[in-house]
Formats: sequence, structure tokens, C-alpha cells
Amino acid sequence: MEDFEIKVLAYLDNTMSKSDRDAFEQLIESEKHLKLRFEEIRHVDFLLRSEPLQQPPKDFTSNVISNLHQRPVEASAISIVRSLLLLSGIIMVVVICVILVTNGRFDTMTALVDLGDLNLASKYVHKNLPAISIGGRSLINVIILLNLLLGLLILDKGILRPLFQKRMHAG
Repeated sequence: MEDFEIKVLAYLDNTMSKSDRDAFEQLIESEKHLKLRFEEIRHVDFLLRSEPLQQPPKDFTSNVISNLHQRPVEASAISIVRSLLLLSGIIMVVVICVILVTNGRFDTMTALVDLGDLNLASKYVHKNLPAISIGGRSLINVIILLNLLLGLLILDKGILRPLFQKRMHAG
């Protein structure tokens, strides 16, 4: 389809040879979907050519460069609110998991992972690999630890750093 669009533009720019122009006209007359696409492109081309090209002000580039150091205040405020919501959700998950672990909900859960069943092991390792038993309590403790680390990262990057940067720019 991209080749067709290039041909349409060459046709509209009148850069095709007479024989290519005739062949192209026969093509769009024989294929209804190509004719519809041709008409769309021709219409867009007409609209673009009918509008005069706008020139930016002479000091446009210098204005953009001089304002690059400025940061929008509203964007950081929104990200702080979203970060607070995300952090509160993480804290709720951690609290629920800790309550379930302390009540013993995951003490009887175990999962057996047979490393010998992995395809990578059979390709690269010629020995039989052992099966590993993973306790539910240990798995949930790892999940709690990862959630706490994620919460600290969000607290640092999404809440504290923008607040301190706001204070530095204000004072």
C-alpha cells in the first residue's frame, strides 16, 4: 500500500511519465478500493496545498531554548498524588499479607518445582537437576519484601524527590 501512496503523490505532482500515468489511471479505474484511497489522498493533498504555509515568529527558536529549563508545576503535583495512591495500595497489600502470614494461612502451602523439566536444563546441563520445594510462607515473605522495596522506591522517586525539588526551586 505504501508503494501505491508514493505513486499517487507522483501522479498528483505530475512527475510520472505519460506511459506510467496511463497505467496508473487504468489501475485505479479497475480497482475500487484503490480508487477510494486515491480520492482520499487527493483530497488531503488539495487541502494541504490550499492553505498557505505559516511562518513561525523570528524569535521562536530562542524563546523555546530559553524556556527549556522550566518545569511544569501541575505535572509534578499530579505525579505526587498518583504516587501517594500507589504507595497506599502497596502498604495495604503488605499489611494484608503480614496479617495472613502471622495467622498461618500459608504454613501448609508448598510448591514443588522440578528443575529437570525445564527445557533450558536439558539443552545445557547433562545431569539430572533436583526438584525444589518452596514453602508458601517463604514465598509470601519474599513478595512482602519486594513490595516494601517497591514502596520505598516510589516514596523516594515519586513523592520525596519532587517535593524537595519544588522547595529548592521556590526558595
